[in-house]
Amino acid sequence: QQQDSQELLSFLLDGLHEDLNRVKKKPYVDESEDDDERLSMEARARLAWKRHCARNNSVIVDWFQGQFRSTLVCEHCGKSSTRFDPSMYLSLPLPSTKYRSIGVTMVPLDGAKVPRMYMVRVPIRGSILNLKQALAHECGVEARNLVVASVYESRVYEYFVNKRPVSRVRKGDELFAYEVSRFDDDQNNKKKNKSLSSKDKPRYITVLHQREDEQRPFGLPTLLSIPRGVLTYEELYKFLLRRMDRFLRSKAKKKADAGRSTIHPLFNVLSLEGSDLVQLLPDDVSFDEARSTSVDLSQGYPLVLEWSVDKYHSYYVEREEGNFDDSAVQRSAAGGTDSSAPTLTDCVEEFISSERLGRRDQWLCPKCKKPSRASKKFDLWSLPRVLVVHLKRFAFQSHYRSKLTTYIDFPLENLDLNKYVNANNVGGDEQTHNIYNLFAVSNHYGGSGGGHYTAYAKNAPTRTWYEFDDSHVSRMPDPRSVRTSAAYVLFYIRQDVERAFLTS
Repeated sequence: QQQDSQELLSFLLDGLHEDLNRVKKKPYVDESEDDDERLSMEARARLAWKRHCARNNSVIVDWFQGQFRSTLVCEHCGKSSTRFDPSMYLSLPLPSTKYRSIGVTMVPLDGAKVPRMYMVRVPIRGSILNLKQALAHECGVEARNLVVASVYESRVYEYFVNKRPVSRVRKGDELFAYEVSRFDDDQNNKKKNKSLSSKDKPRYITVLHQREDEQRPFGLPTLLSIPRGVLTYEELYKFLLRRMDRFLRSKAKKKADAGRSTIHPLFNVLSLEGSDLVQLLPDDVSFDEARSTSVDLSQGYPLVLEWSVDKYHSYYVEREEGNFDDSAVQRSAAGGTDSSAPTLTDCVEEFISSERLGRRDQWLCPKCKKPSRASKKFDLWSLPRVLVVHLKRFAFQSHYRSKLTTYIDFPLENLDLNKYVNANNVGGDEQTHNIYNLFAVSNHYGGSGGGHYTAYAKNAPTRTWYEFDDSHVSRMPDPRSVRTSAAYVLFYIRQDVERAFLTS
């Protein structure tokens, strides 16, 4: 019968501890003083560890055991209770149960720049605003200047408001985040924009491309943010040219700047009113007439730029349609990591975050003298020489057991846990005491009902990694391939201990 590798490890270490326990006759230990509020936390932690070691003293304790602090706080009266307990494993929840990764392409305000693809991680119960904030952090654009839309077959299928839950973003949705300005204008017109009333807000206009010989749009839709004030046809046309700068050949830009006898030498501008295409201005309107002619965009109808076949082939750069900068995604892939994937430190932060106990787990508050709702929090007080990290991939819900296959990005070297450990236990030269290097991984492939185990282990002197799969052992040419979504139990050794081993 197959055994869970973490449960087997627990069984082995517990058995070895009992066999190697230096304490042959275990004394009685009174734990009533452990919650003595007159003592400092440090004194209580030392007392709890001393009492633990009075009954448990083995090489397993020396190498594998650390200490946790758990705190209960009554929601009614604020009474708190603190305990210090030994720990042999760091069993971490996976943040993936609360987060999801979403792909989104950011379309810059500058039409000459190439859209850039990102993978961002947002709370699974979060909103589009959370997605915009995560994207803003990645690309350096303010979240309020981003408009998120799903695009399907060269049309904007839907715009997403900030309050929309990300749970309503489907897996196959192709998301684009358009960078917009408060008023879609250039530097020369800023003074004009200042004269607009404060009640004037930007109006977003969807812009589609279509050839006159076809009835369907092509390319990437554009989004304009324009002031609600009066806008001339010439101003609108210049906005459009700036937005599609990278799609225009150089001769098209020269033609547009030359001031020809018509205002739309490259394409016709149509308004999509329901299922009807309505031309904003006749073809024979001159520049002089257009400068004084206003266009009505108050209804917010999408605009369609209609290209003739000749002008499409002469002036439009078709290859730019699929030209997206995916360097941010490729860079993380080349490094063997997903920039949007939860990290091991994310798991640690999830572990030490405060949790509100359920109604069935009420705490008997010594001050209220009755069961009360309470919050519970774990802290890392001290860590052992060898740190065993258990990723809690198996989840239990009602009568069902499921496995989480989320990829966790964990470091092969320099896992720094100093900031998570009690500050009074860290200081001076001891800062290195909570920095770890990975030396082994237990992997589980399969589901909750069964599967297959493999292992990775590092030869410390040669720094070479090997894969162990049943009776087959093979060298791993790339150490970064140790990181997989099958990682289940991670084995870390403190750096100072590893150095001492290598120099002995």
